[in-house]
Amino acid sequence: MILTVGIVAVSLMQWHEMHTGASDTHDLAVAAKAQADAARTQAEDTKTIAESARSQAANTQSLALATSDEVAKLGASVREAHRLALAAEEANKNAIDAERPWVGVVSVSADPIASGKSGVARVNVVNSGRRPARLLRFRVASGVFGGFPEHPPFPNSTAWPDLSQTVLLPGMGATNEFPFAEISPGQFEAMAGGVLRFYIYGVIDYEDVRVKGTPHSTSVCLFWTATKSSAPFATCPEHNEAN
Repeated sequence: MILTVGIVAVSLMQWHEMHTGASDTHDLAVAAKAQADAARTQAEDTKTIAESARSQAANTQSLALATSDEVAKLGASVREAHRLALAAEEANKNAIDAERPWVGVVSVSADPIASGKSGVARVNVVNSGRRPARLLRFRVASGVFGGFPEHPPFPNSTAWPDLSQTVLLPGMGATNEFPFAEISPGQFEAMAGGVLRFYIYGVIDYEDVRVKGTPHSTSVCLFWTATKSSAPFATCPEHNEAN
């Protein structure tokens, strides 16, 4: 009887242990499954984040390309606007130049050039442009030189009367008359031999009456030659410009 009870007790203990072990194994399996599910969820979340990052990167690249394209278009627009502005400025300048005054020298004359003689020379100008010109300065002079100087002097240049009020209308002319000094026999002999030359020269500064800040200048230079009695003065190769 005692032996039977002992066997039953041992059996009960073994059953209890088996039951408890099975329960623990079940709990471990459940926990493992939960951990696997969590890992799978985390992996799916990571995949979603990665796909989102790739999508954002693609969007950023597209935006960068679009921005680069817009910058290129903006640069092209700026260049085109600059080109059009320059073209408009050039067209405006051409229009102004087409209508501007042009004061030029039409003739130079002098009393007979002779040894031991002085005389009077004249420089005649005319406004051949389409708008009135205001004379700012009208300098003329003469001199005997071996060659025309780079910076010619104006020692006997006469003042132009009421210069600030002198306006040349289109087609109107003006004359500046001035005396030249006596030519010595030695100078005249050197002039006849081509060693020296007798020069008449001048500078006319003027502006467009209707357009402020438009200074213009015309320079003139001629020299006397005894070989051309009908046209005693020839044009110098220098100091004959206009702007």
